[in-house]
Amino acid sequence: GVWSTSRTAPTRGGATSRAFELALVQNAPLTHARVYSADEMWANHQYFVERVLPVAEEAGVKLALHPDDPPVPSLGGVARIASSFEGFRRIVEANPSPNHGLNFCMGCWSEMGTDVVSAIRYFGARRKIIYGHFRDVQGTAEKFQECFLGEGNVNIVAAMRALHATGFTGFLIDDHVPHMQDDTPWGHRGRALSTGIMVGLLAAIQATA
Repeated sequence: GVWSTSRTAPTRGGATSRAFELALVQNAPLTHARVYSADEMWANHQYFVERVLPVAEEAGVKLALHPDDPPVPSLGGVARIASSFEGFRRIVEANPSPNHGLNFCMGCWSEMGTDVVSAIRYFGARRKIIYGHFRDVQGTAEKFQECFLGEGNVNIVAAMRALHATGFTGFLIDDHVPHMQDDTPWGHRGRALSTGIMVGLLAAIQATA
């Protein structure tokens, strides 16, 4: 699940956004009664995919896995296996299918310390990016805050260009956005800004491709 230590951390222009600090939750109580090791989580994941993927293929449904958010090794006693480049490569290679891939969240990937553009190129070239979250953050998995697009870790121009170059044709959404002053509960103002940036980037890249 998604862990946060604040949903109202102050950011630019009086807006607020989600933040996480591992030090504040490192000793949090167990969330599922006992500790679950990485080996158990790998076994559970494979058990699930082996049974669900054939049905998804038959129905024409695609399974897209989002990274653990935040991508740290464990929280609440539960190992988080979808938290690294190596983890995702293992996941897609264990179950090769055009119906099985990634919900590529740029924010989470940047928190991992992975080069986002290189990861897009790697998984995109293999047609493993099914869905995308165009989110930006400042910081690392251990301590980060979400921010407006273009103000964080991610080179959003290079990321959009890489998605376009690999032939990505799936859904791309804004995901989490900073909450502006006088915004709606759903954050329509923040989402309008993010969507406008995304549309502008894509139009410029398509025009010069």
